Amino acid sequence: MSLIAFRAVQAVGAGLFYPQVLAVLQTVFTGRTRATAFAVFGATIRLLPSGRASGIRSGLDLTGVGLLSGALLFLSVPLVEGQHAGWPVWTWISLGASVPTLAAFVAWERRLAVRGGSPLVDPALFRLRAFASGNAIALAFFAGNAGLFFVLTLQLQNGMGYSPLAAGLIFVPLAAAFAAASLLGPRIQAVLGHHALTLGYAINAAGTLALLVTAWAAGTGATGWILLPALAVIGFGEGLGVSPLIGTVLTGVPAVLLPPLFRGRALRDGRGRRFNRAAVPGRGTAR
Repeated sequence: MSLIAFRAVQAVGAGLFYPQVLAVLQTVFTGRTRATAFAVFGATIRLLPSGRASGIRSGLDLTGVGLLSGALLFLSVPLVEGQHAGWPVWTWISLGASVPTLAAFVAWERRLAVRGGSPLVDPALFRLRAFASGNAIALAFFAGNAGLFFVLTLQLQNGMGYSPLAAGLIFVPLAAAFAAASLLGPRIQAVLGHHALTLGYAINAAGTLALLVTAWAAGTGATGWILLPALAVIGFGEGLGVSPLIGTVLTGVPAVLLPPLFRGRALRDGRGRRFNRAAVPGRGTAR
């Protein structure tokens, strides 16, 4: 219970910190310095001096937060608990309730935007091609990678008998490669442009394939340590696929939409991770 409580506190802090930092990066930096700033953010997630662009709307959309949280709760809980519980009636009721709750969220966001308020996710953002397509890519990217890490963590601990510390150390090469690729991202993007993202996703996919082939070839003799090279490749692809994507998504976004934009992005990234974990067949708990 204490772990759950501290994780809740951590989530509140991240929710307050993450959008503000991204808004500062977008409004304070320009051109190549902005790409470098996002690269450093992707590599280190460090706090930068705060600021505010003129004309930015403020305010917390508590109704939107409640509706979206409710929709996600109605959807994710039965997906996580349903198979384990034998899919009782309440799971189907909960799944059905997620649809009108999400529809109510969309309707509320549109109404709030028309009234000149500060919606959690401004509907006007999705009329921007770069934003709409970039978020679709990001949702799939974060969901796929987070699902892989979730399953791999369970296998390392429950299947191979690693301690939580040892299982965590298996991911160190991935994190190091991610940081390195994030810092190299601006240079690569200066040469390849938006194709730097394509390169990153290709490397990420190649690393994932290498991970699967390594695990299949090793069979029952597989250990976490033989997965390190493939995980490093995955991390490098992630680094190239995350930091440049932020700048791409922001192309043409007016400064007035920045606060709700980044609140929505933080929710989207987390939503992608939660949905993939919830949709994983079977259920297990890492120690």
